[in-house]
Amino acid sequence: MFQSINTTVDLTVSATAYLGVMQGGTIALGDQGFEFQRDHYPDQCVQLPWSEIDFISAKIESGGKKIPRYNVQTKRGVTYVFSSKQPHEVLRIFREHIGAEHVLRAPSMWDVFRNRYRKKKS
Repeated sequence: MFQSINTTVDLTVSATAYLGVMQGGTIALGDQGFEFQRDHYPDQCVQLPWSEIDFISAKIESGGKKIPRYNVQTKRGVTYVFSSKQPHEVLRIFREHIGAEHVLRAPSMWDVFRNRYRKKKS
């Protein structure tokens, strides 16, 4: 078993991590950081203290009603991709701990195309 970095847990929710292949598990958000623990292999986990998280980018669909996945970017340049059952609650807790300026909206497919082919002003 792994040793948790949190002393108190704010939210525990079932989630999926996209770390090469889809891995089911549980996300625990607490006072010290973010933890993802796999269901079938409890010793394999991702633990990130709040000080290590650089920003969160969430893919938002249907006018903000659906958040299929979100990326956790660390200060070392590593990106973890997660989806969970209650993404709005997870992002609220992220916003409380790392600040609202570090929780970003990921560009949609149309934003990427628009920015790529937009005429540049001289």
